[in-house]
Amino acid sequence: MTTIPDIRPPLAGPSPAIAVDAVPDIRAYTILEAAQLLGVSKHYVYSRIQDGELNATDLGEGRTKYRVTAAELRRFLNSRTETAA
Repeated sequence: MTTIPDIRPPLAGPSPAIAVDAVPDIRAYTILEAAQLLGVSKHYVYSRIQDGELNATDLGEGRTKYRVTAAELRRFLNSRTETAA
């Protein structure tokens, strides 16, 4: 099972990595958080949103106006996962 790090600031001590399936689908990540979870740049995430490959919710004006849900990150990863023949 693929795991993603919990990038929220720790309350006390380091946060352990969590299983992708354990992340609630309602959790919405900023572009920076989504990029960190995917191990890519913010530019890459913005490009995938513009290309329509990654769906994001537009919250309105501001620097952090987009959010990507955990379910959408999971769908995006699954759509790009290659299986060995």
